[in-house]
Amino acid sequence: MVRNKQEERRDDVKIILEDVNDPDGKEVKDKVKNLIKDQGWKVQGLAKTKTGAILTVKGSEEEVNRKLKEIPVIREGKLTMREVKDKKPMVRINGVDSEINEEELIEEIRRKNFQGWEREDFKKAVGRGIKKKTRNDKVATWILEVSGKLRQQILEMGIIYVAYNGCRVWDHIDILRCYKCHKLGHAAKRCGEKEDLCSWCGKPGHKRAECKVAAPTCACCHSQKIRSDHDVFDHGCPSLIREMEWIVRRTDYGA
Repeated sequence: MVRNKQEERRDDVKIILEDVNDPDGKEVKDKVKNLIKDQGWKVQGLAKTKTGAILTVKGSEEEVNRKLKEIPVIREGKLTMREVKDKKPMVRINGVDSEINEEELIEEIRRKNFQGWEREDFKKAVGRGIKKKTRNDKVATWILEVSGKLRQQILEMGIIYVAYNGCRVWDHIDILRCYKCHKLGHAAKRCGEKEDLCSWCGKPGHKRAECKVAAPTCACCHSQKIRSDHDVFDHGCPSLIREMEWIVRRTDYGA
């Protein structure tokens, strides 16, 4: 049986540990190794970083943090800990001229809205861009990865100017959903289901339009054995909320 990718990822907690008296982190890895051995931890990895060590453990965030804080040298502040933030924030920009490419978009945003930023600094603050079609062929929606500082400035503006358009902007959380099994955290090409599942009842063998079941069952929540008496696309879906919370927790919103 293929385990739910969403469960696997959420249980993977990464913590950076550092020693104030060892800024180069030369001995931190060995210290951490000795501290956690024989403790029954489900360690997935332990590696040296430039300033300390990164520990990857299976378990909930609350459980891992609680166990670490029970270790005397951490409780006393001799070793500091912080969770890894490995995702960049994203913003959604609506109403962009569809003929503008990514490079032109970034420069237009800087030139018309952020003239105080140097060109190279602005480029560094912007990551990958994803262009999405809309019903109106003349305009497109763009999803941009940005630094925490730039995200804050963009959202405070509410509208940014690109070419001749005033474009509304929103925070964006990128949710990956499989359109074969409708679960979260993986794409259809990596799905472990042999057949497509109905998005209404969660059973194989038919599509939503052909389903004769009266009440919905969320395949995503059902697989995790939590409340599943709702449409899989319901915005109040517990699995969706948990996935969004996980993404927010792993996103670096710091300026």
